[in-house]
Amino acid sequence: MYGRNAPGYYCSNLFISKIRKFKAASGFLNGVNAVALGLILSVTLLFAKSTLNNINAILILLAAIILLLLKKVNVVWIIMGSAATGWMLALAKM
Repeated sequence: MYGRNAPGYYCSNLFISKIRKFKAASGFLNGVNAVALGLILSVTLLFAKSTLNNINAILILLAAIILLLLKKVNVVWIIMGSAATGWMLALAKM
């Protein structure tokens, strides 16, 4: 349980599972999930548009995706490696 508040997580899980039994409430929760996913996707696309503006950033992104999906590297190492690579590339341009 990484970063979860155990009592709050389990209580809300029980609460949500009981609410899901009602058809109208279940539909509402499905709508909330869809809206949250849409917001996350739109923010992700805005961030990508503003940050992926050169070949180095795109190559770092592709390397991170490959390491994440194919090699199952921990996300913390990907973030630290991507930051270090970007920092070194920025220093090399100076």
